[in-house]
Amino acid sequence: MWSLKNIPKMSVLILAALGLISWGFEPHRQINRRACLLLPEPMFGFFRHHIDFLTHHATDPDSRRYIDTNEAGKHFIDLEDYHEFCLPIDSIPQRWDSLNIHYSADQIRKFGSLPWNIFFKIHHLKNAFKASDTMLILKIAADLGHYVADAHVPLHTTKNYNGQLTNQKGIHGLWETLVPKLFMDTILFSMESPHYLESPLDSIWKFIEESHSCLPLTLEAEKWVKENLDIQKQQQYVQNGKIISKTYSEEFIAMYHKRLNAVVEQRFISAIKMVSNCWYTAWILAGEPNLPYSLNDEKPITQSPQFELEHCDH
Repeated sequence: MWSLKNIPKMSVLILAALGLISWGFEPHRQINRRACLLLPEPMFGFFRHHIDFLTHHATDPDSRRYIDTNEAGKHFIDLEDYHEFCLPIDSIPQRWDSLNIHYSADQIRKFGSLPWNIFFKIHHLKNAFKASDTMLILKIAADLGHYVADAHVPLHTTKNYNGQLTNQKGIHGLWETLVPKLFMDTILFSMESPHYLESPLDSIWKFIEESHSCLPLTLEAEKWVKENLDIQKQQQYVQNGKIISKTYSEEFIAMYHKRLNAVVEQRFISAIKMVSNCWYTAWILAGEPNLPYSLNDEKPITQSPQFELEHCDH
């Protein structure tokens, strides 16, 4: 553990945690990567051939948040902000056309459009499969994997996304970046084949609701650790190159992980399976086309085709 006496003033970066973007880069990459391994032939050969692309580009949507003002709202839904209908979740208009009757585009962008974004991406991927456009398939599949993974995080379903409303600032990075480091390299799960989503939108809302149901424990567990761990042991300083950062201690992370009772692992595994389900569903909807193994001989992409429903994708 670092002593304050050893920290140069200009090199100290005080952080509550490791940022506010999604699962963290490595968990997102691993979710996409492992989802590829669940796919059946003939999808498996294509996705396995391009597994490195799908792994590396799993974080592209987070990078776009810094240059596209419309991107942020695609990663979350603040369920409380759809206040006219309040909760439970099934009281919120789930179809896009019904939602637009009650909310403006600016409101939806502000409150978050994650479930509808996932739904539209499935159809975008379907059309990319139909067009046999390898690069477009890969780009959309990578993005779709990212958004599905985001929807499995409880803190992506609430306006209290970083505990800022309950004096728990920093919990976002704790839950989805620090805790996964404890199990991500060793986690095991059944390698079951994906299944076709008869109603993709219903399936999307189901895992949104499952994520939101984990929110009380997500917040309670952090409070419990604060109350039961000596305050002097709750934080530590870590060095990354020339940057020294203040973050949660290893003991805090371990206690929080234990208190959560494998919730993060369950959401991680569920995300992997649902990513493969969404990819598989898009392929089935496209008519189960043959997929090429290589980018060779593919025509250059100058612009994305105009997909049905694309104008609704906020």
